[in-house]
Amino acid sequence: MANFHHIERDCRIMLNTRKGVFDTFYSLLQDFDFYILISGEADRINIESRFLSLAMNTSVVNERALA
Repeated sequence: MANFHHIERDCRIMLNTRKGVFDTFYSLLQDFDFYILISGEADRINIESRFLSLAMNTSVVNERALA
């Protein structure tokens, strides 16, 4: 998840990608809210998102020594 890579909550991310990649990948990411800013030539689009810090329940994770 993105919050493990120290991305600030107010961080804005802008990308240029293909519409198919947006539909099958970026639009499905739960840590972000990507939306199309500009439709470009052919199937190219500019997308933007801000980071959404989602709460994660780690109560089922137990620490143990590696053998």
